[in-house]
Amino acid sequence: MLFFDRHDISTQFDYYSQLKSLRQEKAFYESEINRISQNIVDLEESTVEIERLAREKYQMKKDGEDVFVILRQE
Repeated sequence: MLFFDRHDISTQFDYYSQLKSLRQEKAFYESEINRISQNIVDLEESTVEIERLAREKYQMKKDGEDVFVILRQE
């Protein structure tokens, strides 16, 4: 006799697959949290990091400076 409920082999395999996927997702988000936290600490401690962020993300520049933006086409 064979029963299909939440304790059968295929359901347990599905649960294990979900668990594995969720653990990978958790590890990814934990590493992203650590990376962002480190960026915040760097920005709070260094004016060089603030300037770098302003130049890269917001395309700001100093007075009397020319900035050339080169775009790649893929």
